[in-house]
Amino acid sequence: MRVKEFLISKALHLAGLGYIANYVFSFLSIGYPSGESIPKVLMDFNILNIVRGLFTRFVVSTNLDWIWPYWIVKQFYATSEGFSARGFNPASINTNYRNWTGLGDLDSEYEAIVDPRGLTTPYYNSWSLDTWLQIDGTVYSPAAAKTCDQKLINNLPIITTATTAARKLRLTNTVFVKETALCGAVAFQKAEIKNLTRTTQVFSFGWAFRPYNPDGIALINKIEFQHNGDVLINGRLAAAVLQIPTGITTSSLSRGDVKFFFAEAGPSGKLADIRKSRVGMATGLCVYQIQLSAGQTVSFEARLPADPRIIQRQLRQKKQQAAYSLNLRLGSYADLLKEQINNWQKKMSEGLQIAVPDRKMQDCFEANKAFMLMFYDNTYITPGPSTYHEFWFRDATYLLNGLDKLGFHRETRRVIDTYKNRIHASGLFHSQQGEWDSNGQAIWTIMEHYRLTRDKGFLQENFNIIKRGARWIIGKAQSNLKLDPGYRGIMPPGLSAEHFGLNDYYYWDDFWSLAGLQSAIQACGEMHKKGHSLTRGLQQLTEAVDTSLRYAEARLGLPIMPISPSRRMDSAAVGCLAAYYPCRVYKPDDPRLLNTVKYLHEKCFIHGGFFHDVNHSGYGTYLTMHIAQCYIGQRSARALDILDWVLSAASPTYCWPEAIHPRTMGGTIGDGHHGWAAADICLLLRNMLFLEEADTLVITPVVPVSWYRGQKFSVSNAATYFGQLSYAVESTVRGATLTLRPKYTLPPQNIEWAVPVKYKKVLVDGKPYHGKKIIVPARTKQVKIFY
Repeated sequence: MRVKEFLISKALHLAGLGYIANYVFSFLSIGYPSGESIPKVLMDFNILNIVRGLFTRFVVSTNLDWIWPYWIVKQFYATSEGFSARGFNPASINTNYRNWTGLGDLDSEYEAIVDPRGLTTPYYNSWSLDTWLQIDGTVYSPAAAKTCDQKLINNLPIITTATTAARKLRLTNTVFVKETALCGAVAFQKAEIKNLTRTTQVFSFGWAFRPYNPDGIALINKIEFQHNGDVLINGRLAAAVLQIPTGITTSSLSRGDVKFFFAEAGPSGKLADIRKSRVGMATGLCVYQIQLSAGQTVSFEARLPADPRIIQRQLRQKKQQAAYSLNLRLGSYADLLKEQINNWQKKMSEGLQIAVPDRKMQDCFEANKAFMLMFYDNTYITPGPSTYHEFWFRDATYLLNGLDKLGFHRETRRVIDTYKNRIHASGLFHSQQGEWDSNGQAIWTIMEHYRLTRDKGFLQENFNIIKRGARWIIGKAQSNLKLDPGYRGIMPPGLSAEHFGLNDYYYWDDFWSLAGLQSAIQACGEMHKKGHSLTRGLQQLTEAVDTSLRYAEARLGLPIMPISPSRRMDSAAVGCLAAYYPCRVYKPDDPRLLNTVKYLHEKCFIHGGFFHDVNHSGYGTYLTMHIAQCYIGQRSARALDILDWVLSAASPTYCWPEAIHPRTMGGTIGDGHHGWAAADICLLLRNMLFLEEADTLVITPVVPVSWYRGQKFSVSNAATYFGQLSYAVESTVRGATLTLRPKYTLPPQNIEWAVPVKYKKVLVDGKPYHGKKIIVPARTKQVKIFY
């Protein structure tokens, strides 16, 4: 027995848990040792999920008469299609409805989230603000509403959520987050109630401060209402209610839900109160008693600090709270909203612009372009506003490449400029422990930025860390001493992307390492530096991977790519598609890639989406789009079928969780608003409309045939490897015209116009053209086809 196993065994026996020792050792024996611990950030939020889930399970199941958030309503109530039995499940975690929309500002580092029924959570793992109506003694919560209308305003991170109560009143919440000079990030929320009837309605409206969020219980040990409308939670200023309520009321777990005590908040009730809860289930309600004429509307406002650093450091003392509260109340909601829309629209006018006939596709692109700017947090970028508000090189690679290809080079560079501080003396680009893909990803991201901008000064500044990172890759591959067939010389075992399994020799790491070495060699060429050792390292790793895949071919009976040489084919093989998208290590018609895509489509697609069994146990959102990218490379219209599925699976606010439950179509894992998916939808739509292939610029590699039947569409201000691209296609029933307006910095050798319809005649700048494919010189201005 090794020392580590001995110590674990001893600890388990001392704790009276010796009976599970064999299971623990068997679990630790799965996969291969990497010498690295599980990344701390993964451990942290998994431990939090389990402990919080255990608490949530017992609190909710014995208090089902409370008003709970949407996900609990769906998972705990037996009549719901998302019901989850709790008998032998010790923790109740949101695994069926992990859906929310992030709300942030262009200049804000932090985001609030809004769930599918309008529940606002101002910062990660915080309490939430709900809006209730009481009509004829019955309390109505949006979480229990049968229908809901949720949407973005102008495809920007400004969200409205509308529900109807008793067919009498329509409640609409509009929320946005704005970075303010005096208060930092603030969530501004306005609730509007409209009388839908022909008679006067008497009812109550309430701002409900709740000890939960879309992840579980969020402890409120103390809630305090003050006479001026300020609300303090756990001793810190949490909200400013702008209209003084008729009254307030508070409650706790032992007393029962505050919904039972609306009557306490009548005209003769209190406007200030404190409620403490040792178990963290304090809750409170600001109530407004209203008499509303037929067809009339009334509105109320609340403002919530959304920067956790300010909340933790500056809002503890009464003097600080008072000053902050005064500043928090400055400015009218209408003016702030107008300013917010103007700021976002000005920024959205920059970068890549598309105009396509499909309204949903157009709105989806615009919304996710905005979300990409929201995920950008000045010196880093995160793959989510909540659960995944952390930096990983892996996720940042897709996010930054998306941001770069949307034309936001300044923002991309600002993040890349931090990479020199993220590289260890050994040459390892480090964000989390034990991840061997990060070096290839960091180098590739740096060189992608160069390929898109041709900024020699930028390349000069980063050339040293590119070389150091590339040498680390070579050294790491050569440190793999396993001599078994199929393993020699490839990257050693690591956790890699957690959706592949436990530590193993993942080809994902190899493909990213190859892409990094190829990029490093290109950097040497651009800088007129020698790169012989890097070229040798690339050749060695290429040969090792090819040898390993031949071993897999012999074992599996055809040229195909399992996720590691130790695995049979399963859904994790989707990670091997990185060999084409985005790494371009293999060509799209490589037999190994073709067979892997075929396997995934035949064995892992359910009702049009890619279902990933390993860890995610749901439809992979960005993973499904990676398969679509391979089909674009193959010029297959199956990419469009996948895009249709992806759009149908989007939320009404055009976002996706990391993975989707096959029955509820809600989120199953990760952040409910996934940044990687946002990046991939932008890149998927971009690559459908235009694509670089070696020295060729391809126009419309895969678009719907209907776009060439009397429709028009265009692309402008598009960043490519060759410079800026603008083009327009206008079609009639008789033909189509492609008009090109490029601004090349490095012209392509050719332009290929991939047309999805049959044509009889082609004119290139007015001259007849003959050829099976329309491939024309870079200087071409116009191409016409006749059906």
